[in-house]
Amino acid sequence: MKACRKEPEPILRKYCLAVGLVVVALFSVILVAYALFVGTPRHPMTEGQAAALVRRELPLGVSVSQVKAWLDARGIEHSEYGPHHADGAEGEIVSIIRDTHRTFLVSSDIQVVFRFDRQRRLMGHSVRELLTGP
Repeated sequence: MKACRKEPEPILRKYCLAVGLVVVALFSVILVAYALFVGTPRHPMTEGQAAALVRRELPLGVSVSQVKAWLDARGIEHSEYGPHHADGAEGEIVSIIRDTHRTFLVSSDIQVVFRFDRQRRLMGHSVRELLTGP
């Protein structure tokens, strides 16, 4: 006796096609929503890249006004020069580069603290990533 091979019924085939299309549509909507919600950071940068940028463009010995001008030219938020008596420094400027990295739940900014000597010359800086999320 010859084995019979049954073809899928047209209704079952249509059902499977419809389910497949719904799954693809839902995945597409989720992907677009994720891209819109998370988006691209305004200033994509790592902590290491920020440190290298500061070292390259603001050598030790530059003045407070040069550091403030550099920050202002890049639209980086910062404090005014203020007293700071740790690490042998006389003053500091605290700055923050906003929106450097994003995931679905966490976003990050990079804080750069500039330390100055008695003559108001840059004597060092520190860079650290600040994470915000649940």
